[in-house]
Parts: sequence; C-alpha cells; structure tokens
Amino acid sequence: MATPSRSALTSSRLVLAVGSVFIVLLLTVAAVTVSVQRQQSVDLAKTNLANLSHLLAEHARQSITAADLVQKSIAERVIELGIEDDRGLRQLLGNRAT
Repeated sequence: MATPSRSALTSSRLVLAVGSVFIVLLLTVAAVTVSVQRQQSVDLAKTNLANLSHLLAEHARQSITAADLVQKSIAERVIELGIEDDRGLRQLLGNRAT
C-alpha cells in the first residue's frame, strides 16, 4: 500500500482547516443575523404594543366622555321637568313616556 506523500497530507489538512474556518464563519454570521432579527422583532412588538395602548386609552377616554355627556343630558332633562326626588321621577315615568 502506498503511503500518501507529505505534501498531500499538508494539502488535505489545509483544505480541512479552510473549510472549518468557513463553517465557523458561516455559523457566526447566521447567529448574528438571527440575533439582529430577533431584536428587530422585539422592538417592533414594543412599538405595536405602545400604539395599541395609546389607542385603548383614547377609546376609553371617548367612552367615558360619551357616558358623561349622557349623564349631563339626563340631569338637565330632570331639572327641566322639575323632578326633585326619585318618587317624582317614578311618578312621571309611570304616567307618560318622556
């Protein structure tokens, strides 16, 4: 059996070393890319959550404002009708539709 020459062993080790370096480099680039994309996704999720929080707060403010407007309108109507207590309100509502 012929033994491989020293230059063939050195050559194959060089190819193995260069291949290993490329594999490590490729894995490093892949890991960095995944890390960067993950951080971008987290940042986007935080921005979306902040926007939704502002939207929900505005919706709650408008709902409370609408309820307050209805309450003031009812209070004004009760004053216009001269109702002074709950008995008067029940009597008025029991007699006619207003």
